[in-house]
Amino acid sequence: MNGIVRDEDGQALEGVKITLGEHNLFTISDLSGSFEFPIFSTGSYSLYLEKEGYQSTAIHNVSITAEHTTEIEVDLEPLVGITGEEIALQEIKLAQNYPNPFILSGKRQSTIVQYQLPAVVQSVELEIFNLKGQKVRSLRNENGDRQGQFSWDGQDFSGVEVGSGIYFYRLQAGHQTEMKRLILLK
Repeated sequence: MNGIVRDEDGQALEGVKITLGEHNLFTISDLSGSFEFPIFSTGSYSLYLEKEGYQSTAIHNVSITAEHTTEIEVDLEPLVGITGEEIALQEIKLAQNYPNPFILSGKRQSTIVQYQLPAVVQSVELEIFNLKGQKVRSLRNENGDRQGQFSWDGQDFSGVEVGSGIYFYRLQAGHQTEMKRLILLK
């Protein structure tokens, strides 16, 4: 399945998060607004699209057949009546990890991810995904603070160092999420 995401004026939208709901896999649209999911079985799927400053969109009953390539074209509408400053005050703020690129060497190193929340939530979770959208690690903070940080040592759930490459990290706080990209080198 592949597709293109555009704004209401027909301009390509980069950085739109597209989640394949039933499988909890996601991808990010590229510079041309294009995205692609490898679908291994026929059936009906739901897609969820989100980008800061735009209305989130859900597309249900996307049909995948063995005989055809499924192409989707989606237009996202900007939020109206809300300024960028007001959006920033209502959204979580996720900083770029430091250092980036994150280099694993002989001595143990880690990368730091800092965040700020618009309100106190009981639990904050940082999930780390590989380029295939597979979750490799999950970190949780249950301090109830409006700001904090996570430290990731480059290990997966089993304590094994992951390979060099591009990873995505997603902060989940209450009903809000924010995602960024990091680079890991060995």
